[in-house]
Amino acid sequence: MPTDRILFNRKLSLKSTLLVLLGIAAVLGLGMVSYLVIARARSMAHLRASIPILCEEATRQRDVLLAAIENYKRALNVYPPDHLLSRAPLSVDAVTNQLLYELMGTLYDSTNDVFYCSDFPQIRGVDVKRLFNTVRLRNSGDNPGAIGRFLDVTNAGATTAITERPDTVALLSFWPSWQGVQSDLYQQIDIGTWCYNSSAPIHNRSGFDLWIEIKTPLTNILIANW
Repeated sequence: MPTDRILFNRKLSLKSTLLVLLGIAAVLGLGMVSYLVIARARSMAHLRASIPILCEEATRQRDVLLAAIENYKRALNVYPPDHLLSRAPLSVDAVTNQLLYELMGTLYDSTNDVFYCSDFPQIRGVDVKRLFNTVRLRNSGDNPGAIGRFLDVTNAGATTAITERPDTVALLSFWPSWQGVQSDLYQQIDIGTWCYNSSAPIHNRSGFDLWIEIKTPLTNILIANW
């Protein structure tokens, strides 16, 4: 067989092999795209089914907090203080609030200027000032009898630390039981902390505003007392 004929056949064979490989790659690529599309659709379907569960559980915790805040008001004649930034103009940091410690109550050690909260780390007075802009937590005292306990630790187990040095200072948060929620959704759901405004509430002028936001790829969930 002539040399040029042999080379031609080899080129033809290589071209055919390349076309076959490209065809296989295309099929595999389409298969992977189809798999990702199906997986995404399945994940979104799981999320849609989980949103009512998240709303129900967050609403249940909201109701527990509302009852605790109202009990605080009945006992101390005022609503728990919020994080007041300034009075003129009136400005509130609703996110970084001391609601956890006000509802739990703290034992105050005036000698060392430290607040002790049952089931939670101690807080230095300097950190109370720095983080909450107040010299003292209102629901505190130098003996246990002077402290009101309006929230049980089982309803305050979900917290988010705003500082960990030298002591952990936390905000009230929400953590679902995840019952009925697919595990592949855990990383897609961003849960905030409970926001609180009693100095200048927008929605409940004679009371207070309490809310939390839960972010998901489909929608942001707002659980509030209005």
